[in-house]
Amino acid sequence: MSGLRQALDDYLTVRRTLGFKLKNASYLLPKLVTYAEQVGASTITSELALTWARQPAENPIQWSERLKAVRGFARHLQSLDPRTEVPPAYVAPTRRSRTAPYLYSASDIDQLMDAARLLRPPFRAVTYETLIGLLACTGLRVSEAIRLDRDDVDCENGVLIVRTSKFGKSRGVALHPSATAALQTYARLRDQLHPCLATPSFFVNMRATRLAYRTVNCTFVGLVKQAKIGPPVTNGHLRLHDLRHSFAVRTLLQWYRAGSDVQAKLSCRCCQPTSGTSTPSPRTGISQRHQNCSPKPVLASKTRWRCSHELVGSHPPSFLYRPARQTASGQPIHSGSLP
Repeated sequence: MSGLRQALDDYLTVRRTLGFKLKNASYLLPKLVTYAEQVGASTITSELALTWARQPAENPIQWSERLKAVRGFARHLQSLDPRTEVPPAYVAPTRRSRTAPYLYSASDIDQLMDAARLLRPPFRAVTYETLIGLLACTGLRVSEAIRLDRDDVDCENGVLIVRTSKFGKSRGVALHPSATAALQTYARLRDQLHPCLATPSFFVNMRATRLAYRTVNCTFVGLVKQAKIGPPVTNGHLRLHDLRHSFAVRTLLQWYRAGSDVQAKLSCRCCQPTSGTSTPSPRTGISQRHQNCSPKPVLASKTRWRCSHELVGSHPPSFLYRPARQTASGQPIHSGSLP
């Protein structure tokens, strides 16, 4: 093992010990070290990093991602080897175009679930039908649904526990009774087919192991093509994650149609949708991106699933969150609530 590769192993170990996941770095940096070994370099220089980062890629934005990973490693290595050079920032395109979310209608969701029922074998069909229904009615992230364990699904109280999600936070997600019933049905079928599961996962595949994100995504692409939903220009490339956007926008529309004080609900954690959104503003469960989405009507689904945000108001404030304590003497008054 070369000294550069040993330094990389030490760097990744230290960063992970500090709590960093390093998904991109752990994938990209070994390729940088391999390239350095091929050209006979014993340390990182700006020229080496830029030459490697600008290697052909499908998307030029990947150059920026590569340089970002190299800069972190180079700063670490510079404290051990003064010859190391930290490549300059902003020498590669950094602006990433954001894909406009597709808002699934009730009819779209029905068609997706109908297409899922046609999958074979039958257990695979019920797995994807239940997974799509759960994502549509709760707004969970795909990874959060896949990582659910059996102990995280409390059908008796109608609550999901999402553990260590974005920013390492956990939360409770309220379920509508129709969603709880569907999850119970799936659990019975799963336990009949796999009575001795070795994995704690709630959703499993035919091999009795946890679902893989790539497999779920590929299956969803096939379901979209079979259901023939979305505008023709998408060419079947609708995203499973857009079910989350659709849930958030549908929640906003229902609040507006009901004449509710939407801004007050957005600032009140007890009234927020049961799942947060990507890049939410402080104390707000719905991001500005969702508020700027096209306001096309998204009606309640005709399926047996109903959205969990319809339960808002049916439970006391302490159901998912503890109310804030009285303001201490000398502190400013606040009306927030503690997680």
